[in-house]
Amino acid sequence: MRRPDRPSAEGIRHYTRGMEYYCRRLHRQAVAELARLRTRKDPTEKMGRYYEGMSLRALGLEAMSKGDFQAAEAHFRSAIERIGPSTDLADYLAAIYACAHRFDRCARQAERAAELRKDDPATAGRLAAAQWQEGRKTEAIMTLRAAIRRFQQDGNLRVQMGLFQAAEGDLAAAQQSFRQAVQADCSNAEAHYYLALASQARQDVVEAARELQRTLELRPADLTLAYQLAKTARAAGEQGARLVLRPAEMRPAGGSSQLDQLARYVAAEGDFVEAFLALPESPIDGELFGLLNSVLEAATGEHPGYADLQFHRSRICRRLGRTEEAIDHARAAVAINPRYIKARIHLADLLAETGQTQGAVDQLRQAVSAGADWADVHCRIGKLLLAGGEPSGARRHLERAVQLNAGYAQAARTLALLAA
Repeated sequence: MRRPDRPSAEGIRHYTRGMEYYCRRLHRQAVAELARLRTRKDPTEKMGRYYEGMSLRALGLEAMSKGDFQAAEAHFRSAIERIGPSTDLADYLAAIYACAHRFDRCARQAERAAELRKDDPATAGRLAAAQWQEGRKTEAIMTLRAAIRRFQQDGNLRVQMGLFQAAEGDLAAAQQSFRQAVQADCSNAEAHYYLALASQARQDVVEAARELQRTLELRPADLTLAYQLAKTARAAGEQGARLVLRPAEMRPAGGSSQLDQLARYVAAEGDFVEAFLALPESPIDGELFGLLNSVLEAATGEHPGYADLQFHRSRICRRLGRTEEAIDHARAAVAINPRYIKARIHLADLLAETGQTQGAVDQLRQAVSAGADWADVHCRIGKLLLAGGEPSGARRHLERAVQLNAGYAQAARTLALLAA
């Protein structure tokens, strides 16, 4: 992977202004500004392209809310051109046709997607939904049955089958489909919720309460679920059932497979982090680098012995203004690899920033011992020692800097000040 080019002053200007527009939800202005980055060959182009696509997506949603489906379609198509046919955008495009009651076009869009993504169960589900909306219910059921046979562990397909059966009034079959969905994927909140509703409709309030309890465990912040559970539990109690309800903890349910995949990529490609760090500061830094820090946290969890990951995480924490965490991760990096010169120099910078002058000097000296016998490193040590009231030690390092690079003006000027 080629190291990314540094952003130019012009690229930084357009990127920063575009991000400001995006954060202020001035999406038309954001699109116009970020479009200027299309010809650039640095990280601003990649991130600019993404947020231009997201701005176009926002414009599409706005048009949809106003019933202007033609404008919405145009915006979504432009967004797809910028950031590719992602699942979300393909769904929105199909939704436009559905909202405009163009179910025939919605189905054709889903059929094309199904041909392209034959190994994706979600695509088969969208095709079945489009066929159902168009009135081709038998085909929709056949599409789902074929998909369920192929993707037996996919609970969402069984949930969709249950919804079709419930819509046709076959609550017993729907309840069975939802039970199968729960068995296929016990962490599928939708499956538990619809099983609760089907059970409730069939007067099985005990099973309904149990499934609502499980749904609330998976979605602990959902107050509507809590209300439904309380009502159902009361009804079950009136029928003589004894239920023990466990309070749901406010925690996220499960991990993110996408985050894990990205973590593995970052562990293998350090220049990915370099590309992010090369971006100029912008209003989205907290969101962007917070996400990257989460990715690196997952990566270091999988590879705790990788010094590079600790070093990258330290730099991200520094960008987020979390200096103490940055120092901890930099120390972890040099503990794993004592000859990691870049990490030692980075740690020295962090220590100097926090007033730990002697610690910074120690790290730079260890970097020199590890092979960084460089003019700029000696100049840094000299300036730190001078600021700490050690002129004799400062002179030795500054003289070494000039010896290594006779044209090093900064070291020469500092030496001249010492001699004065």
